[in-house]
Amino acid sequence: MSGLLLTIRWLPGDDRLEATCHCGAVAVLDGPEEAWSWLRGHPRDHRTHEAAASPRATRPEPSGVAG
Repeated sequence: MSGLLLTIRWLPGDDRLEATCHCGAVAVLDGPEEAWSWLRGHPRDHRTHEAAASPRATRPEPSGVAG
């Protein structure tokens, strides 16, 4: 995985973290251990984790944003 960009960011107003894989897959997870495990599982299992996870394993809808 050397040279690939993986990010974890805190979601303001929430206790969860948003993890973004170098391939563009995104998951919202409960803590840093879960987020790093999800990212390190690439490409082996993070897509199956996302499909099997709770609805929180998707990008949250922005709140308070005018459309």
